[in-house]
Amino acid sequence: MLKSILLVTVILFGSLAIAEAQTYVNSGLAGPQTTLGWNFGHASHCSIYNDGSNTWFFAFAQGGGYGYTNNPSIAAVVAPGCQTGNQFAIHVVSLNPFLWDILVLYPFK
Repeated sequence: MLKSILLVTVILFGSLAIAEAQTYVNSGLAGPQTTLGWNFGHASHCSIYNDGSNTWFFAFAQGGGYGYTNNPSIAAVVAPGCQTGNQFAIHVVSLNPFLWDILVLYPFK
């Protein structure tokens, strides 16, 4: 009985030691007129890229610049509205390195 309890304890604590929270990245390349806070523009196109461990969602802006994220929640909300010419709003929190926290795509041109 003692061996079973020790085995379960070792397995339980061993499992907890390797559990990690997912880290999400929201970055990209700032366009020529990008400022801190809300920025507006029009989508050129969007794409998805899988590097073997993460799936990355890219949104490209007309006139230059793009944003990317590996957060599936953001990608799922934004992807249906990502059509050429649709307006977007991106909230930039840092220019160097380029970081953002909110991306909204509006389904109109």
